[in-house]
Amino acid sequence: MSVWPSSVVEENNLRVHIAALRRALADGEGGRCYIINVPQRGYCFVATPPMQAEAAQPLPEHNLPARLVPVLGLEPLARALARRLPGQTLMTLTGGAGIGKTTLALYLAAQVLPRYRDGVWLVQLAGISQLSGVLRQLGKALGIEVEAGATLQGVCRQLASRQLLLVLDGCEQALAACRNLVSALQEMAPRVTLLLSSREALHMPGEWVQRVPAMAVPPLSALASVEQALAYPAVQLFVSRAQACQQGFDLLP
Repeated sequence: MSVWPSSVVEENNLRVHIAALRRALADGEGGRCYIINVPQRGYCFVATPPMQAEAAQPLPEHNLPARLVPVLGLEPLARALARRLPGQTLMTLTGGAGIGKTTLALYLAAQVLPRYRDGVWLVQLAGISQLSGVLRQLGKALGIEVEAGATLQGVCRQLASRQLLLVLDGCEQALAACRNLVSALQEMAPRVTLLLSSREALHMPGEWVQRVPAMAVPPLSALASVEQALAYPAVQLFVSRAQACQQGFDLLP
């Protein structure tokens, strides 16, 4: 922002260039990565002297995407859920399409990342309905080999000793499969916590369901003032998206 204050960088373009920088800076022998994702901050260059690198306390591993835009209007709810999550093994965020379930889930997962020794792992289930597909996505996220014909119990057994958070995103088309997975994990891997985003809850024992509220919209009385309108998350999101598409966009009364 300080170097190019009038420039807008698309998220996809940024990821492409970061990937190219990672390849250029990669340590050929040790495979060290000099650019890491820092939850809620973005990308960070971490080429430090060996002694400093050993003394640092790294965050647990994860596969959460870097957040490039602010979370608007969801921070108070995320903080409340972060306080509740340690006492829950199953939390489901529900709501209609586009309401912000995934945004809240990822933001919440990044906030609690330090609590999970074996990391936080995003499993994307959009478009998947069968248990076999759910298991493949789970294996892909965790680096577990899931062969054709692999059983649910066999996959869950590999997580028995792990203390981690699984973020299952977009579960509405695979509710039955997710119920089976959750039930098996609760029995065989009790230290695995599950955070789901779904249009519908699983309706299982011990499930904490949080409906994601719609963004606050300004009343007509606030629309005459840009300052008052910008106090509402829905307007902030509109301006953010408009500025990403149109350089120099400004909200006018």
